[in-house]
Amino acid sequence: EEPLEPKDLGRLAHQILENLGVGGRTLASVGSAENPGRPAHLYAGRFGDDELREVWTHLDRLRGHPLVREIETAENSRTEYEIIRPFGRDLLAGRVDKLVKNQDGWRIVDFKFAESAAHSPAYEFQMRFYLYLARELFQPMLGAQLFYLKDGGVREVKLEDGDVPGFEEELRRRIERG
Repeated sequence: EEPLEPKDLGRLAHQILENLGVGGRTLASVGSAENPGRPAHLYAGRFGDDELREVWTHLDRLRGHPLVREIETAENSRTEYEIIRPFGRDLLAGRVDKLVKNQDGWRIVDFKFAESAAHSPAYEFQMRFYLYLARELFQPMLGAQLFYLKDGGVREVKLEDGDVPGFEEELRRRIERG
C-alpha cells in the first residue's frame, strides 16, 4: 500500500463535501470528527479512521460558515459538474467542484484543502476558466469562490463581460504554448 500524500486528504475532503446540499444534506448530517462520515465511492476504502478524523477536524470548524450555509440551502446545486465548450478548433473542458444556485443566480465554488495563505494566481486562472466555460449555460453567473477548508477563507473571482476578450487571448497563448 502506497503512503498517503497531502493531496489525498484533499480528495477525501472533496468526496465528503460532494454530499453537501444534495437532497438537503447539511454538514452536520454528513458526519463529524466524533462520527466521521465515510464516502461510499472512489477512495473511501483507502482511508482509515485517522485520516477521516483529520479531515473532519477541519470540516467541523466550517459548520455555520456563510458559504457552507449557502450550499446547504441552495435552490439547486451540481457536484463535480463537467462542462465542455468549443474554442475555435479546440475543445475546452473543466470539472467544477460545486455549482450553486440561490435566488440571485449561480455561483461556482471550488474547495481547496489548504489555508487561504496558500492562495496562488493559478487558482484564480482556474476559476476564471470555469467561469468562462459556464457563463453561457448558467445565468446569471454571479462569480466563483475559492473556499479554503483549513481556515474558512474565501476568495471571490469574477469574469466580467469586458474581461472576456482579454481572457480569450490568454487562453489562445496558453494553448499555443501547450
